[in-house]
Amino acid sequence: MMPKIDEISRRTPVDESLVRRVLEHNGPPHECGVSPDNLFALVKAMGEEVLSRNSNSAVDESWIDFENEFSIADVEEAAKSVPGGTRFWEQHPEIPKGTSLPFGHMYFAWGMMKDRMREGDQLRAFCSPPETWSQLRGRAGLCLVREGKAVMYLITEMN
Repeated sequence: MMPKIDEISRRTPVDESLVRRVLEHNGPPHECGVSPDNLFALVKAMGEEVLSRNSNSAVDESWIDFENEFSIADVEEAAKSVPGGTRFWEQHPEIPKGTSLPFGHMYFAWGMMKDRMREGDQLRAFCSPPETWSQLRGRAGLCLVREGKAVMYLITEMN
């Protein structure tokens, strides 16, 4: 049986140096160099304002596909993968090795996104314009949209 996100976050200690790193980082929290499992516990401890923070690397509103909205069930079915490498499995012995998880190694970041959803929020795909891909700075993924703005996102493709 797969553990619930809250069970794992309770067992993940919150290190003050990691909290400082996230708070001092100007961009979105998942781009601050903290592993997804630690980040989940940190953001839970630090609150919503860290999740909502934007930066120059945030998802531009023009990148969001407002034509198609996704349900949590649709996303979880489409995004299942097995985390690669051994570190994830060493850090999470409670999850059976080889388990297919939504977003694979970004499973805990996905859990944060789901936990932060409010009534009226939407899950939308995003993709940066073609010129960003030709300039090797393209990004695509899934974002949580609140009142027409991406408040949190998962990058699933980048170059």
